[in-house]
Amino acid sequence: MNKKILTGILVLTGLLYIGCEETLTEADDLDPVGAQTKAEQATSALENELFGFIQDIEDDNISSPADVDLTNSNSLYKEALVLNPNNSEANFGAALTNMMIFTQDQEVQDVFDAWEAFVDTGSMFVADTLGPSLGMVLPFAGNGSAFKAMDKRATATSYLNLYRLAVSNPPTLGDIQDIVRDIFLPALEYASARLDLVDDSTHFVFTVTGKMQGDAAESSVEFDMTEVYIMETGINLLYAFCNAAIAYNIGPSAYDSTAIIGFLSEGAGSFLSLRTGGADNLLQAKSSLLAAADQLDSAVYFLRAESDDQSDDLIVIQTGDLEEADLDSVLKYTGEFRDGFNDGIVFTEDFNGDDADQDLTINFGSLFTSPITDVKSLLPTYTVSVGRDTAYDWEWEDSVVTFTDSLDLPVYLGWHSFNLNYSYSADGGESFYYDSSLTIPGFIEAFNTLKDSMLATGMVEYLHVSINWNGELLAGMNYLSVEAYVNWDLRIPDYAYYTAILTFTAATYDDWIFRVENLNGFLPEITSDAEFKDFFGFTAADFEKELVMDLEFGEDLHKARPSGSIEGLTRSRLAPWLYL
Repeated sequence: MNKKILTGILVLTGLLYIGCEETLTEADDLDPVGAQTKAEQATSALENELFGFIQDIEDDNISSPADVDLTNSNSLYKEALVLNPNNSEANFGAALTNMMIFTQDQEVQDVFDAWEAFVDTGSMFVADTLGPSLGMVLPFAGNGSAFKAMDKRATATSYLNLYRLAVSNPPTLGDIQDIVRDIFLPALEYASARLDLVDDSTHFVFTVTGKMQGDAAESSVEFDMTEVYIMETGINLLYAFCNAAIAYNIGPSAYDSTAIIGFLSEGAGSFLSLRTGGADNLLQAKSSLLAAADQLDSAVYFLRAESDDQSDDLIVIQTGDLEEADLDSVLKYTGEFRDGFNDGIVFTEDFNGDDADQDLTINFGSLFTSPITDVKSLLPTYTVSVGRDTAYDWEWEDSVVTFTDSLDLPVYLGWHSFNLNYSYSADGGESFYYDSSLTIPGFIEAFNTLKDSMLATGMVEYLHVSINWNGELLAGMNYLSVEAYVNWDLRIPDYAYYTAILTFTAATYDDWIFRVENLNGFLPEITSDAEFKDFFGFTAADFEKELVMDLEFGEDLHKARPSGSIEGLTRSRLAPWLYL
C-alpha cells in the first residue's frame, strides 16, 4: 500500500478513538518560544509512539485497543498549549492524540468489560431456567454421548441465571449512551475547538516523518489545511452521529419481563422515545452535519488553490487518482445535502407493490428540528405483554445396546430369525417392521421400553431402533442376546427466553389506525391513516390483532416437535433409562 495513503488512514482512523477531555489552563504570561519547544518535544514523542505502534502491528503484539498509548505526546502538546494556546502545532497534535487515547479511559474500559462479560453469559433476555438439570444419559451411551452434554448445558444455564441474579446493575445500552454523552462528545468538542484555531492559519503544515509511517527511510509527507479541513469534516460527522445516537432510548433498564413491558409501552423512557436532552442533541447533530458539508467544501477550495510543490502532499489533484471532476462531484453533493435538509428529498420507488413507481418526499430536516417524541406512537394503539419461548440445541448420536432373554424349550426347534425395526420422524410420522419365525418376549419388551422412553421425552426429531437375531434353538435352556442399533436426533431445550407481545386495541382493519400526525412533517405529503395505508399498499389482509416480537437472536428455533412438553418433563418419565 502507498505509504502516503497508509499514513492518511492511520491519522484519520484516529477519529474513531475518542479520549477524555482535559481543560486547558491558560497561563497569565504566554511563552511562545517555550510553547514551540514543548510542541516539538511532543511531536518527537508522537513519532516514537507511532513507530512503536506500527511495529507492534507488524509483530502481532496488539492484543487489545488499550495497547495503543499516545498519552505521553498528548500530555506534552497540552503543556505547550498552557504556554501558548494559539500554537498551531500544539493545537493540531492535541486534537489528534486526544482522540486516539480513548482506550486509556478507565470508565470506558469498565463499561465495555462489563458488557463483554455479560454478553458472554448468553442471551440478554434469558428467562428463568427450564428446571433442574435433566441428567439424562441412556445406559448404553458412552462417555462421549450427546446425553452427557445435556447435563453440562443445564448446569451452564443455571450458572448463567445465578450470574444474572448476582449482578445488581447489569450493563445496558443506556450505559454506553452515557459514555458517549459524558466522554465522547466532550472529546470531540475539544478536538474541534483545537482545529478551529488551526484553520485560522492558511499556512499550517504538519510533517509526517518516515518514522511516523513505520519506516525511518521513508520520505516525509505533509498535512496541510486540506487535511485539516477533512479532519474537521470527520469530527463533525462523528459529533453528529454521537448526538443522534444518544437522542433516543434504545435499550431497556434491565433484562426481565417487567422491564420489557415498560420498555415497549408508550411513554417517556421507553424504547425509541426521546431521552432527556434528546431534542437538543438532534439540533446539535443537524448543525454538525451542515458544518461538515461546509468544511468539506473548504477542503476542496483550499486544495484547488494550492500553488506550492505538491510532491510531498498527502492529498493532491492528479490524473487517474483525484481529478477535478471528482471535486466537482463533492461540491455538487454537499449542495444537495444542504438542500435536502431544507426542502426534503424525493424518492421514486414502487412503494405500494402495484408495479408502478410513486414519488415520496421525505423531509429529513424535521427529524432534527421537530423530532418524533416517541416512534412507537406512530403505530396503532396497543398494549404489551410478555411470553416465553425456548431455545434449542441439536444432538445426533448412534449407539449399540445389548438385549438379553432366555427360553426354556421342551424340544429342539432348529434355526430361527427375529427382526424388528422402528423409525420415527417428527416431520414424517413413524414406521414399524417385524419379521420373525417366532416370538422372543424379552427382546420385544426391551425394544418397546427403549423406544417409548425416548419418545416420551418430547425431544426426539428422529429415531431408528433395529435388532436382527438369528440362531439355533436347542431343547432345554437357551440364553439369547442381540445387539440393538440405535440412531437418534434430539432437539434439546437449551434455555428459555422472553418474547414481547403487542396486542392492538383495534378489533378490525378499519379501526387499526396509524397515527401519522405524530410524524411531525417527516412525510409532508401523507397526513392521514388512509393516505398512509393507500400509499404503502396496506389492505385488510395485513391486519393482525397480535404482533409477537422474538427477543432471541439467531436461527429459527420454532420447529414443531413430537407430543410431550419439556415443561412437564420429570425423571420418572425417563425411567428406566436414566443415569443417576
